[in-house]
Amino acid sequence: MSYYDYLKKKPIHTTAVGAYVLVAGGTCGLLDDDPCAVEIHRVDGVATACEPLPDAFRGSASATFLSVAASDKKMYVMERSTGLICSFDVESGAWGRPALLRPDASLFSCCISFSGGRLILAGLGRDGENTVTLNLWAVDCESSFECEEIGGMPEEMLDRLSGGDVSSSLSSVDISVVGDFAYVCKASDPAMFFSCDFAGGECMWTEVGAPAGMGENPAVRYAFTCSEVRMDDLRRAFWPAEGERGRRRE
Repeated sequence: MSYYDYLKKKPIHTTAVGAYVLVAGGTCGLLDDDPCAVEIHRVDGVATACEPLPDAFRGSASATFLSVAASDKKMYVMERSTGLICSFDVESGAWGRPALLRPDASLFSCCISFSGGRLILAGLGRDGENTVTLNLWAVDCESSFECEEIGGMPEEMLDRLSGGDVSSSLSSVDISVVGDFAYVCKASDPAMFFSCDFAGGECMWTEVGAPAGMGENPAVRYAFTCSEVRMDDLRRAFWPAEGERGRRRE
């Protein structure tokens, strides 16, 4: 098997949409041989095959080439290099009409994340021949996929994100959003993370670093995500017996 064939067989995503878990794309045993297949898994363990990815994604139906985000009702799939995007409605089990999500013609790699009722787009583009930029947009995902720019990453941080060679080494990024915070890392080497606080219409970027132990085993594939941590979550983590009593009272 060639390396390209291996990349195409990796599932696009396993994501929670409301009370369901969706497994989309790839041919790794969970799905049929169709690389565009989609399955809905219920909490009781029952899995149902549904409408596959649109044919427009057939040549890139892999996590390597697509970015995925999910709301409580829909899953959004976007081709990183072109910005082609489509949504999957869990209740109807059907895909919407593909659209082009490309607010800047210079974008060459994009990714998406969903939080707080908003779809956030992160895009790498070029400002001139060798200058790479990273910008964030808020996307109207309910109608026309129109984009409103949030802001861009400062040049010095973009240089650190790339490892010192922005023009040749930074070809793709990943993003995860929670509340008014977006977290960004280099997709091929997640050794450095940056956060962007975009509350109030301003972009405040901060270098976060990387979790301890990340990168020690280069053969390990990491999942990049974030979520809100509530007091109940901390109680269950540090005082599990107390958390169990609290659940029984509820």
